[in-house]
Amino acid sequence: MEDKPDIKKLLDQADRFMKQSTWKDLAVIKACLCSMGIVIGSCLPAKHKKEIRAGASLVFAASYAYLMTKLANTAEDEDE
Repeated sequence: MEDKPDIKKLLDQADRFMKQSTWKDLAVIKACLCSMGIVIGSCLPAKHKKEIRAGASLVFAASYAYLMTKLANTAEDEDE
């Protein structure tokens, strides 16, 4: 059997982790990433903060819309 590339192994491990996780684990991951973002944001030079804030807002809006659509579809599936 041929060894999988390192990225494939990492993604397989992430899939296994997610299958074993609950919403509480995801909340901890979210808190961790939020904290990391705050630390990184506090290190930015003032002259770049406006552009970075705009970019982060776009990423937030797109990812939030995706997640809420997925959540709504999950709720609809349960109603059927």
